[in-house]
Amino acid sequence: MLFRSKRIGHFIPDDFNDYSDRFIQKMTFEDIGNEIKDIYDNCKSKLKLKRFQIDKDVVTEGGSIDTKYFRYNLYANQSKEDPSKYCIYRILEIRIGLDEMPDNIMEVFPYKFDEIVIPISGKIAFDELVDKFEDYQVTDGGELNENDKAGKIIYSSQDGFIIIINTKLQEFILQPPNVLSNTNLIEQTKTQLIKLFGS
Repeated sequence: MLFRSKRIGHFIPDDFNDYSDRFIQKMTFEDIGNEIKDIYDNCKSKLKLKRFQIDKDVVTEGGSIDTKYFRYNLYANQSKEDPSKYCIYRILEIRIGLDEMPDNIMEVFPYKFDEIVIPISGKIAFDELVDKFEDYQVTDGGELNENDKAGKIIYSSQDGFIIIINTKLQEFILQPPNVLSNTNLIEQTKTQLIKLFGS
């Protein structure tokens, strides 16, 4: 994930508001459009996809790329920690099995990700998942938070990964540490899944 924080410019807000988000979106519109175009070009050159196999979209609120392999979302908003700064968020949603991904898939993306999202198929048993995380916590020593009403399990591992399972949206979300490059992200995602659920 890239989480990039920058000063907003001549306009320096001192609180959180919708106007600031609109200002940031207007300010970053060209950069976001250029990045989406770069990824589109990489999809054609590196993944050998054709134009009709790639759906790209750039609007005021952000940009996206859709292929049979993934959906990539890119947007900018006011920083949640400092109203005078903004952050750019990059999220990769995987659409196929990790073992089916092209070997060079991460060469498509020029920046690091905020998170990788993998859809979960089939029925999810919240209690059983919590049991698995509790067992994992014994050996890993991380921090576990679970909320059955919200359908969320959040685990912060000792090696800097944050794992989120949203049973209502049926998603497995991995937020890697900032030191992890995109090149290693898929392999590390597989490793985290194996640690939790086995091979």
